[in-house]
Amino acid sequence: MKPRLRKTLSIVTALAIVAAPAAAFASHFRSVYSTAGATGTTVNWTVINASAADGSAGDFGDGISIRQLGSTSDSVDSGTDTGFDFVYGDLGAVEDLSNPLWAQMTEYFTADASVLEDGLYEAWASTGGRIDGVQNTNGESQISAWIRFSRIGGVVNL
Repeated sequence: MKPRLRKTLSIVTALAIVAAPAAAFASHFRSVYSTAGATGTTVNWTVINASAADGSAGDFGDGISIRQLGSTSDSVDSGTDTGFDFVYGDLGAVEDLSNPLWAQMTEYFTADASVLEDGLYEAWASTGGRIDGVQNTNGESQISAWIRFSRIGGVVNL
């Protein structure tokens, strides 16, 4: 191959690689982190939901249903609704928009487990806000958080 032709093909190939559209990946992050503890029969669940700073971190909302499970192998977001919820505690939901890179929503939930019979329980919630149409979200537009706990002999176990 002639040097001039090789150089031209190299340039054309490089331009084609650079100009070709690539699959889109998420252009922002979403993160959920939670902690839980129990004081007596009160279960406290703190959920920290963060996303790229584009206005709001979003929230899971007050009143997350508590469901009774049949076993530890039950899938997430299953079980029978007990009619009782995790509700916002004294601190409720606090949004922090002070960081220029992300928005953060901290939600403080509480549930009175004394109203529940002995058994295994779960609370699961989801919120929107993931970008649709990008490769690495598998078509999911929601992000979720969940907690499982048991009550045995009137004692809450996390």
